[in-house]
Amino acid sequence: MKIRSMTIEDASKVAAIHTRSWQKAYQGIVAQNFLDQINIDDRKRNWIDGFHLNPGLIRLVLEDKNMVQAFLCGLGNREKKLLPDCDCELWAIYCDPDSMKKGYGKALLDSYKEMMKYRSHQKMSVWTLKENMSARNFYERNGGVISHKQKLIEIGGKKLEEVAYIFNL
Repeated sequence: MKIRSMTIEDASKVAAIHTRSWQKAYQGIVAQNFLDQINIDDRKRNWIDGFHLNPGLIRLVLEDKNMVQAFLCGLGNREKKLLPDCDCELWAIYCDPDSMKKGYGKALLDSYKEMMKYRSHQKMSVWTLKENMSARNFYERNGGVISHKQKLIEIGGKKLEEVAYIFNL
């Protein structure tokens, strides 16, 4: 198992993981027609564009057996008004659905938390859909404490509630 910085060459594999993860994790939560329309090529373009638009964003991949199995990205707290004490944020973490329960998510999360501590950050936030119990359980098992802050987002024309987890670094 190896964790390294994501490169633009990883965009295809990351886009495939991102797409398949959404389609599995959000089934029954997000409108099915929205999930069915998620396109790997569009996600790949978004990841490539992101390298150019936000070069300072931390992007990590986890490889095992010479294949990218999981990824994460994050950096600054995008919700300072809601969570002013948090000085960094985990924006996304996803594992290939066929590679779940192998410790990849925990390894990536631990690595990211160490990077944030090294950069002198003290509190990290992560937002997840309130109904996504798999993600919520993962964050709780790994030291996240649910905050009292919530927000509404829209995905596929449906308003969904997100909750924030806080990690002391």
